[in-house]
Amino acid sequence: MHRRKNAFGHWKSGIDDPHFFLAPRGSDDPDAELAATLRAFFDPLPVGDHQAHAQCRYPARYAWLNQQLNFDPRELPEVSCERFEAWRRQMNACSVSLVFASYYMNNPASMYGHTFLRLNRAPQDPTATYHLLDYTANFAADATTTNGILYAWDGLFGRFRGRFSTLPYYLKVQQYNNLESRDLWEYPLHLTPAQVDLLVRHLWEVGQTSMAYYFFNRNCSYQLMPILEAAAPDLELSRGFILKTIPSDTLRKIRSWPGLADPGIRRPSEQAEMIAHRSHLNEKEIDAVEALLRNSTSVAAENVLSLFAADRQALILESAQDLLRYREGFSLDLPLATQNKEQDLLVRRSQLHVSSPSWVTVPELSVAPELGHRTGRVSVTQGFSSRSAFQEIGLRPVLHDLDDPSAGYLEGSKLEMFNTRLRWDDRRATAYLEELSLVNIVSLPEWDRWVRKPSWKVNFGARVAPELDRDPENSLYFGLNFGPGWSARVPAPWPVHFFILADVDGGAGSPWRAGGRFGAGGSAGLLMEYSHAIRLRAQIQEVHYVVGDPDSTTHTEIVPSFSLTDRLDLRVTLEEWNRYKEARVGLFWFL
Repeated sequence: MHRRKNAFGHWKSGIDDPHFFLAPRGSDDPDAELAATLRAFFDPLPVGDHQAHAQCRYPARYAWLNQQLNFDPRELPEVSCERFEAWRRQMNACSVSLVFASYYMNNPASMYGHTFLRLNRAPQDPTATYHLLDYTANFAADATTTNGILYAWDGLFGRFRGRFSTLPYYLKVQQYNNLESRDLWEYPLHLTPAQVDLLVRHLWEVGQTSMAYYFFNRNCSYQLMPILEAAAPDLELSRGFILKTIPSDTLRKIRSWPGLADPGIRRPSEQAEMIAHRSHLNEKEIDAVEALLRNSTSVAAENVLSLFAADRQALILESAQDLLRYREGFSLDLPLATQNKEQDLLVRRSQLHVSSPSWVTVPELSVAPELGHRTGRVSVTQGFSSRSAFQEIGLRPVLHDLDDPSAGYLEGSKLEMFNTRLRWDDRRATAYLEELSLVNIVSLPEWDRWVRKPSWKVNFGARVAPELDRDPENSLYFGLNFGPGWSARVPAPWPVHFFILADVDGGAGSPWRAGGRFGAGGSAGLLMEYSHAIRLRAQIQEVHYVVGDPDSTTHTEIVPSFSLTDRLDLRVTLEEWNRYKEARVGLFWFL
């Protein structure tokens, strides 16, 4: 029933659809729902559609209660649940895996990652070799708008309905691996055959209902845990997820439960595979790949390939197909010219009669998402400024910033919500709000000759304006900063990530005589990670304002960070806004 005791000690179901329950108050009265369920199982068959009988609507309830109470078959109506049994045979599940789709910065619904279940088909099925024909169990919001602001509002306040669905795994691979270039991490779960059967039965039950979808806590990742608990009642996975449920946190909990899940198996994205294949080509061979796609006539292709040995031609042709599919998309309905070009590449590759080395297809390893730092963070800081000494406490509920350890997260990404800093000024014995960042996103994908994704950022929230010559508590304003940009990575001697971003900056509040300010400028910086434990970020920003005073602001920031343990960071921050300067030393605890 997906029930938990609330703060007042009363039972309440997480499913709020009244059609899921047989008793009028079944969601919060377990005894009434049990009695109504037992009566319904022994009710005569309904006239017309026998599939509407309770034994067919609730096969998990029926199987479990029959096991506990040993129903007398002579007392039961003869019910044939043909639709359920056909669906169950189609699922053909013998085991279950949890799948994590990695973070995707270009979609608000996927920035935190996504989890779903894969129902692995019986091993005697020859199509199950690569699991593409397995089915998945997925919970998602039934979004009624594509407007970003309305989507965020409806998602935050439970205005969407969430529903379970079952789809073939190959559709998920197409969506995540191919179209969105996201890695998939597959975690086999240790469930007994009886538990797998009960899980499948319960998926049929919840597949006919809906529940309120809340972006932060009752989301895609949370709703999988009651499903697993229904199949294996000894599990206690959903406890503790009250204010927030982040997919990587649920994955971390499932992985930490003794004997429940194996380590993850990475299914790399097509983009990762393409870059991995290209890493085995030299510069002339990469040029040959691009030349093949620019001019694929037979004569031109022969001229390009004739310069290389057969084994190198094979790698060039395979990379050319990778790049063609990446650029043109992965749809079956590609333009005829693209189909002909791909066909020519495949024919030429088949004529070489050369096997591909197995190591060519192995992409660069990455860190499993559950091994990254925890998503919450608190901090305590001592600071000194050109005005006073101060202390600061901070709380960030989610998720990751550019100064945190990058392992397990997208490199060059920042996603914070409700990051709050409170400060105490020693000289004036005053406490005030230094920052409340509602949304702060930075995406710095590495610009590549084959993968040309732009960088971008957006930051909205309240903070003080230290460049103003007035007390901080009187310089608080609401601001919005955003802009596109470009970033690149230099691999040696240490990986250095450079970025340049445009800035459109606006603010509203009493600190300015005009009631606000508006301007534009740019920022540039670098990220360095000497090791998992030692990192450095440095950046400078300059904005010129057409409205507001002062008419320009230069902000410089240098932040070295040190991981003392897997949950504790030491961070030094040096900042300057025009003539104002401050330095902070803080401890950051991930929780």
